[in-house]
Amino acid sequence: MKTYFWRGGGIPGLAAGLILGCFFKGIQAWSGEPVYVLLLTIDYLPVVGGADLPEGAAFLLHLLISCLAAWVIHRIILRRRWTGKRRWAALMGAGIGIGVLLYPTSFLSAYTPHDFAPVFLTWWLAGHLLYGITLGLMGTGIHPRVSAERLP
Repeated sequence: MKTYFWRGGGIPGLAAGLILGCFFKGIQAWSGEPVYVLLLTIDYLPVVGGADLPEGAAFLLHLLISCLAAWVIHRIILRRRWTGKRRWAALMGAGIGIGVLLYPTSFLSAYTPHDFAPVFLTWWLAGHLLYGITLGLMGTGIHPRVSAERLP
């Protein structure tokens, strides 16, 4: 199970989370839109308990969440036996869906900048679309040794 987690979602989730973080940090530096700040505002999660985490620790939590999300997406795609265009649509839809779901929850954080311009949401969703595309390129939903029939 441990190896399956890393191949199925952990490694692709790690790569996609790193790319998403770098993309948002670059966009924030270039445009001034606080997309990277929003990515790291996780103090509203019960596990964190409102702690003021340093950037590195908050980013590690982001990567952990990314790995878990990628693994869940991977399992859903295998269970449904989606391939080709359906697989890509599911991955990109999952990326956008994650962005849409996380956007309103970020307002629960005390650190969320509340002066968003419409372009901010565009960057936020574009980054999460990139997340889904990266998962696809990393092989999420395709497993060389485990077929959908063998899943419990």
